[in-house]
Amino acid sequence: LVKPFFKNMRKELTKMPKVFFLDLGLRNFFVKDFKPFAMREDKGAILENAVLRQLIEKYDLEEIKFWRTVQKKEIDFVVNEAFAFEVKSQPTKFRKRDYQTFVENYPKIELAVVSFEAKETMVGSYRVLEAWQI
Repeated sequence: LVKPFFKNMRKELTKMPKVFFLDLGLRNFFVKDFKPFAMREDKGAILENAVLRQLIEKYDLEEIKFWRTVQKKEIDFVVNEAFAFEVKSQPTKFRKRDYQTFVENYPKIELAVVSFEAKETMVGSYRVLEAWQI
């Protein structure tokens, strides 16, 4: 379970954690899908789960959070109130305006985009990282 990150209890969700699998094979078993990554309909969910596994290698689970507002704006991972990671299977679909609320409310937290196939190192003013680089 990954708990929510929040500072403003009125505008940000504070209660419901996100559920992830530590074993992606077990996840695939439950969704009954063992196709290769390139052929999957749930690439984003698989990649997000894989990124969490990478983060757990470096940080305690209590240091890893996610951010979501009542208006359904979301950042996939906020780590130590210092780094934020938005996971995208296609980083070219990252739209800066979708994350403006987070950036305005938390200007000291560095936001980056994480992907499996980062063809570019930047998308707008944000770094694009391969999952193994976080």
